[in-house]
Amino acid sequence: MAKRNHPRRGSMAFSPRKRANRPFGHVKSWPTSDASEVRMQGFAGWKAGMTHVLARDLNPRST
Repeated sequence: MAKRNHPRRGSMAFSPRKRANRPFGHVKSWPTSDASEVRMQGFAGWKAGMTHVLARDLNPRST
């Protein structure tokens, strides 16, 4: 007789597994702010694994 249960075949960690439509995301909501205060409204980010950054830290006290 066959077994009634068996473990799942494959991972459910990243579901659905498909390629991204574009290499950059989009902002779903903007923060509210008044005109007297200057601050960043959005940040252009990229999806993980699509780019890399080479940066140089010029601060002599950084670790």
